Amino acid sequence: MIRNVVAAIPINYPTQQEQIYGIYREHAYWDSLQTKPIYKAETLTKADKFSYAKKETDGNVHILEHKLDVINMDSVEIRIYGGIHDVHYDDFVLGRHGPLRLSRLNDYEFKIKDTLVYDGRPVIQLNYSNKKSKGELYIDVNSFALIRAIRERNPKEIEEDFKLFNIYERLNWKSLTSYDIDPDGKWRLKFIHYNTSFKRKNSTKSFYLNTTYFATQHLSEGTLIP
Repeated sequence: MIRNVVAAIPINYPTQQEQIYGIYREHAYWDSLQTKPIYKAETLTKADKFSYAKKETDGNVHILEHKLDVINMDSVEIRIYGGIHDVHYDDFVLGRHGPLRLSRLNDYEFKIKDTLVYDGRPVIQLNYSNKKSKGELYIDVNSFALIRAIRERNPKEIEEDFKLFNIYERLNWKSLTSYDIDPDGKWRLKFIHYNTSFKRKNSTKSFYLNTTYFATQHLSEGTLIP
């Protein structure tokens, strides 16, 4: 099934260069119940999107408008940069994340969890797992289009490359990526939700981050963002 999903990507998703417009929201909290906010940010962006025929995890983003509500930034050692690039990094299909990376397909265990109906389409929920991550894939039975993916990474298996993590340790990492079908029959990125949290070493102090991206428009565009 996974091999069929990957083989059908150039059929189910755009193969021409496009630009995607959207709203990115980033909220940080001191507590898991989200009652003690640190800051709230909102950004209007456009981003280059390339052909889904091959793997891509990065690209240019243009910030069109932004605002930041700082509520309580005292003694926060953490600064988050590059969140607006979730539109690239957390595009599960374009990034060939999880078992969509066929070279590592045999590293995963799979289980068909359920058969559902989504917008009149029969959809299979396929769960996957290995030592480093687990998740849920929602696959259109007829076209093998992946229409939703949930990915949860094991924080102990994430290779952190920032000095920040000499101070904090990551507690969790989870993302949800969703696609909608357009009149041309192509599935396009619609929604991303990502949350993570950190705990200060040798302390009870924690930091919780939630981000959400909503795509508002997809346009054909031949000129890349400078």
